[in-house]
Amino acid sequence: MYTIHFNEFWYNTTYHSHAFDVSKELTEALRPHLEFAGDTSIGYKDRKEVAEIRSNEALYAIAHYHGAVLPAPVVILINGAGGCGKSTFIKNVESFCKAVYAGKVIELSTIDPVRRAVYDLLLDEHVAISTVQKDTAPTIKEIEDRKDDAYRSFLHDVKMAWEKYNNGPNRYIVGWVANYAMNYDLVSARAHIKNAAHSTLNNALLLFVNVREIPSLTNLRDTLLDMGFPVLTALVQGKVNPSSFSNDADRNVMDYEYDIVIHNQRKLRDLKIVADLFASTLLTTLYTSPRAERTDTWDTEM
Repeated sequence: MYTIHFNEFWYNTTYHSHAFDVSKELTEALRPHLEFAGDTSIGYKDRKEVAEIRSNEALYAIAHYHGAVLPAPVVILINGAGGCGKSTFIKNVESFCKAVYAGKVIELSTIDPVRRAVYDLLLDEHVAISTVQKDTAPTIKEIEDRKDDAYRSFLHDVKMAWEKYNNGPNRYIVGWVANYAMNYDLVSARAHIKNAAHSTLNNALLLFVNVREIPSLTNLRDTLLDMGFPVLTALVQGKVNPSSFSNDADRNVMDYEYDIVIHNQRKLRDLKIVADLFASTLLTTLYTSPRAERTDTWDTEM
């Protein structure tokens, strides 16, 4: 297994300790609210009311934040079997953040470059075979829309080969996270200089990273913590049973002790409440914690 090498600046025991403390603080703040949101004995109106209260608390915390340095970007390593609602949850979090002017939400995935490579393979197959077997060749739309278990297994196998070769999927994510962090700090600094009274608006950065395989998730978490990023691991539990899949990526998602669990066994409106509670609690904690204020700056070289 290849390791991810980075500039000495990126590894510093102070940054690691800061990242670990913030990660722990966020986990402890989020858990009770997400457990509340997943409690089937509590009615929709009661859960919605609590979500609205938390939203107001987040707005107050953001409006009264006067730190010269903004909270560090937070990375959420998110997992869950296919069809559990991960992307829908992230979109709901993004909507909340936009509504309270509290930051940018980015979604990344370790499988995205693999999916593009596999698409090119299948496209080449389509072009070649369609000349002699027009009736059996997959269409372009079929290639793009393919999400069956066999296709997911194919993606998993290709990703594992890439990971075995040079730990490529995780190197890909680390590179993007670092790039977003550097751009984030530049934007934050410029905003603060331009208008100190409103420097916090639209600058908190939440990076969601879809990562399925447990060894990959563990490796990525440890690497990002060492680089000084607060990291949360999150499982989305939907209506789909992971054991119904034949591929290891989906079937084994439960084999890890996640920091937080996001419940999605009810209606879409309920998932929105969960997302609102998640986002409001996370932002409130970030903007009110003394640990939120970093005094370091990101290096521009890796």
